[in-house]
Amino acid sequence: MKIEDLDFEDAQVWDMLSEGRVKGCFQIEGYLGKTWCQRLKPRNIVELAAVISLIRPGCVSAKVNGKTMTERYADRKAGTEDVDYMHESIEDILKETYGVIVYQEQAMQIAEKMAGFSLKEADNLRKAIGKKDAKLMGEVRSNFIRGSINKGIDESKAQEVFDIIQESQRYSFNKSHAVGYAQVTYWSAWLKRHYIDKYFKFWLRNSDDKQDTDTERHQLIMAAKIDGVEVVGPSIKYPFENFTKQEGKIFFGACNVKSVGKAHLDKYLKLISEWDRPLTWLELVTIILPNINKRSVENLIKVGFFSGLGKSRSSMLHEFSCVKQLTKVELTHLCEGVDEQNNQNTLLDHIKLFAAKGVKKDGGYISSVTRQLKVEEIISRLENPGRDLSDNPAMYAKMEEKLLGCSVTSSELDACAQASHADSTCVEVSDGKKGKCTIACVVKRVMEHTTKNDETMAFIAVEDNSGELEDIVIFPDVYSQHRDTIYNESTVLITGETKNSNRKSFIVDNIFSI
Repeated sequence: MKIEDLDFEDAQVWDMLSEGRVKGCFQIEGYLGKTWCQRLKPRNIVELAAVISLIRPGCVSAKVNGKTMTERYADRKAGTEDVDYMHESIEDILKETYGVIVYQEQAMQIAEKMAGFSLKEADNLRKAIGKKDAKLMGEVRSNFIRGSINKGIDESKAQEVFDIIQESQRYSFNKSHAVGYAQVTYWSAWLKRHYIDKYFKFWLRNSDDKQDTDTERHQLIMAAKIDGVEVVGPSIKYPFENFTKQEGKIFFGACNVKSVGKAHLDKYLKLISEWDRPLTWLELVTIILPNINKRSVENLIKVGFFSGLGKSRSSMLHEFSCVKQLTKVELTHLCEGVDEQNNQNTLLDHIKLFAAKGVKKDGGYISSVTRQLKVEEIISRLENPGRDLSDNPAMYAKMEEKLLGCSVTSSELDACAQASHADSTCVEVSDGKKGKCTIACVVKRVMEHTTKNDETMAFIAVEDNSGELEDIVIFPDVYSQHRDTIYNESTVLITGETKNSNRKSFIVDNIFSI
């Protein structure tokens, strides 16, 4: 079946869009698209076209009596505000959009109906708004008001309608354009609903094309979690260049790690291809990895590429750092003592045996006494690292955030004992959990807002290991007490509950720093 043959009647697709699970969906994947899909809950192409048009700058910012065109459309659709067509002569033009001027064609039709504009004059109205031509706009306005008066319409009403047209139609779509976009949006959503693993793999593979790759990957991974798709770090078991699906999960590719290029991966694959079995960490660190770019190896270790080989990431970094201080000749002779039969021995054991043979003049492999002192220094570093080489979740999170664009193994919350006081996750709340909830989370976005009473409140987005939660509201009384606690990347416990309304928001009543 061709995607163009879809009938736009898949209820599961409309459910997904109405829930705001829109990451990757054409035209609506951003914050505005997600928010207004949740609020407007489109169930057909016409309603979806309206959503796409209503999040354009004109509708989303033009206000009449303190409310934007987008908000007015939403309230009228929900039945919480009476529909007002401004004038009975244009009711048939605005009926589909609840009395709100959404499309360019509607503005042109209103000009024809109310003011008697010709098609050319109506197109001049469109041009004046689109090009922000002040001179032409002045002429069109005068003609509109004069034409409306000639048709028996009150001058103040004509001015009101024209002002709304002028404000709401900035950067607006024509309807045919919006419907065409809506069809593509539906197709992208249909693919997401029915081929979700491939969908996320595709977008992750193309995240490098985005201006901010890290942000794009982070958003995709959070969205994947919400949709039950697990994204994990790169693995030595699947040393592919780019994102790939294995074991029901999406694995990072080695080259998706910062500072790891295709040439580095190709060299690694060539070196291990000479072996007919999986290599141990001892074999890798002595025979393979010293021959590959130092930074690329370190970054692969940091994101867990070699996990599962019986070593912590910190231990691997320490041992690799020690090995890189050996000369090529010393490494060659050290490797001669490493084989499948003695893999129970440690790197320290092997270097001690190598050093015990002494310098070259005494039949050993070390070139000089100076180099022997260096090798003994390496042994000392292996015996006494001077720091704890065990790993912790906070370390994983920081390394992965920096090198992958998103932490996939754990988060800094895992290292916070206070996080155990949480009784809910972001996904549970997003899915509609009722009553008081406590969430341990990391703050990802803070948007302050000044109320009519000149008080400051905030809208925030947070995340935990389950996913992301947006539409969190902190009213002025709570925000004033905890403002210093709420900032990007802060870890907090928030308590509150979801209020039932057209736009489900989690209302915070207390905040604790952790």
